[in-house]
Amino acid sequence: MIDTHCHLYEESILPSLDEVLHRAKEAGVTQILLPNIDVDSWEPLLKVLNNPIIPCSPMLGLHPCYVKEDVNDQMNTLAELLKTHHEQLVAIGEIGMDLYWDKQFLTEQKQALNQQIEWALSYKLPIAIHVRDAFDPLFEVLSDYQISIPEIGTIQARSKPMVFLTSNDTRDLSDALKRRCLHLHIPFPSIELESRIVTARVPELESQLSDQLVRFVHAIRELDLKKSPAISETLDWARSLVLLHANQLDSGLVHDTLNVLLKYEEDIVEAEGQLGKLLKIADGL
Repeated sequence: MIDTHCHLYEESILPSLDEVLHRAKEAGVTQILLPNIDVDSWEPLLKVLNNPIIPCSPMLGLHPCYVKEDVNDQMNTLAELLKTHHEQLVAIGEIGMDLYWDKQFLTEQKQALNQQIEWALSYKLPIAIHVRDAFDPLFEVLSDYQISIPEIGTIQARSKPMVFLTSNDTRDLSDALKRRCLHLHIPFPSIELESRIVTARVPELESQLSDQLVRFVHAIRELDLKKSPAISETLDWARSLVLLHANQLDSGLVHDTLNVLLKYEEDIVEAEGQLGKLLKIADGL
């Protein structure tokens, strides 16, 4: 299994990098692709490549959120880095357009994206695209699988690209995007399948507690939450219960560990308000 997008070089992750990598390896991850975001992130990214736990592969690019007043300096430096490191890159990325935080640099984002697509074509590399609240202007750039570069003209791709777009469904996709896509929805697993996953990944968890845990998670996903727990959170919670030497779910244990399963305080409050009902479902009642 390949993790196609992970910023392992962020300051918040580096102190526990080995722990994060070991957990990923235990979950079946065999390779991790590291998207670059700007000039300053390149050196920290390179250091992560040397880890002995999981092979990591670098990308190089300017993230649209980092397109600011110094965009020309950023692009010039990245161009020089590309000349030196292009043979070890797996893609140009993370590039794209983002108007969620700031619309001030829309023109600069378009220009940076055009330039970086030109790099990808020149070095025959794929691109990793980030887009948020900017599908229409993105499609202006990518329209008809060709790009227009000032003072150069139109460059058309040698072959039609295949694009895999992943979304956690927290915001609507634009109509323009939907028209261009085949949609594949991957739902949460059944109770039986998720139980097998927990048993395979956390075999030290007692079977009775494992069954309780999975039923509880499935019940909590029925609540009106900002973010329902994914399988990764189920496994994190299972590992936490093992460390606590737990053998049965009860209100005190769930209250003390619910923040492992749920990532928003409002979701925790919602779940705690229905804890009695959730525990009955977990007990099979």
